[in-house]
Amino acid sequence: MKLAGALDANVAIGLSRGGVFDLLLDLYSPLYVPQAVVQEVVGQGQSRPGAAELTRHLGAGITEVAPSPQSLQGFPAAFPQADREVLATAREYPVDHILTGDEGLRREAQRHGFTCLRASEIVVLLKQQGLIPAVRPVLDLMRQQGFGLDDTLYQQALRAAGE
Repeated sequence: MKLAGALDANVAIGLSRGGVFDLLLDLYSPLYVPQAVVQEVVGQGQSRPGAAELTRHLGAGITEVAPSPQSLQGFPAAFPQADREVLATAREYPVDHILTGDEGLRREAQRHGFTCLRASEIVVLLKQQGLIPAVRPVLDLMRQQGFGLDDTLYQQALRAAGE
């Protein structure tokens, strides 16, 4: 059974850098991405990691959504628009996980009862579902490609994957 998710920019970029972005669709259906996140990844980052992958899957597995103004009002106006839209998307569309590594967004999401997964945790989930053979090569590639994955999260993911 697939999960439902709301996608944030940093997870899209991280999984792209690890070469496993396309496998998200084997875990999540539906997978929602707010318009502000699409703009952040595709509009502002056109030739950067995640842009091509996200563009390729929009409308074909990943659904771009525009949260209602009423949903947005329930979240701090001081938050970046993309973060508010991720939270509002999770409120409007029943999701199992918010896919983000942004600590401010994670704190606010957890305050509202949402479960969040970082890119490294999704890589572990990919292994647990038999979609990749090992976590370490993906995490190493993410780091080599410049994705900020600190030693603590790296080691936690390896332990969780039994590596």
